[in-house]
Amino acid sequence: MKQKTVEKASVGEKDFEDKSQGFQRDLRSASANTAKAGKKAVKAENPEKELKNASEEAVRPFLAEIVRVLREVEKTVYSWFSTPLNPYYFDSDNFSASLRSNSGGYRMEVNSPNKEIRQDLQEEIKEEDC
Repeated sequence: MKQKTVEKASVGEKDFEDKSQGFQRDLRSASANTAKAGKKAVKAENPEKELKNASEEAVRPFLAEIVRVLREVEKTVYSWFSTPLNPYYFDSDNFSASLRSNSGGYRMEVNSPNKEIRQDLQEEIKEEDC
């Protein structure tokens, strides 16, 4: 359960990570598209498509690497700190919940990024008189 929580809590894989072919290839392709744009500009043609592709290709490997590093940091934080310090922690796409001891009792925190789900949870908890 802890490993599943760690996997769900960390940043998921993004489309641009799959599209990235690495720094050298992406930057080489961006350079080629920039050169094509320059040639089109000299001919008084619209180089918008080539410039857009070049900028996306130039940024893609940096973003992919940043997201990969962030994912590893998050997994480390959740593995080493969050789940061991709070064994009653659960995280999914729809909601997260934690149960902590609180001066002789327990305190449950439930949260959801989806406003509708969050409101439903709050109403249900109030109805149950927890």
